[in-house]
Amino acid sequence: SCVPTSFQAKELIRKHHLVLTDLEEHPEIDVAIDGADEVDTNLTLIKGGGGCLAQEKVVASCAKEFIVVADYRKDSTTLGENWKKGIPVEVLPMAYVPAQKKLKSS
Repeated sequence: SCVPTSFQAKELIRKHHLVLTDLEEHPEIDVAIDGADEVDTNLTLIKGGGGCLAQEKVVASCAKEFIVVADYRKDSTTLGENWKKGIPVEVLPMAYVPAQKKLKSS
């Protein structure tokens, strides 16, 4: 069974005739697999550039094992070397003002 973290993932699951499910039906997942936007030499990652960061984090937190896949194009010596779009931050609408204040003070 597959729990998608985005609309695109859901469409891929359907296209390949895999079993589509959700966290209500399967709140515990054996393995979550996701990609990274950039990976440095210490294996520190930038993730979330695709815009589904919150959903990805929720699904990953329900998994017994979390695997990140990245090819050589995502390699860098230090973070920010290749990924020039900044650090992705996703904020719930109700937390917009407090999050903005915290980010400005950081």
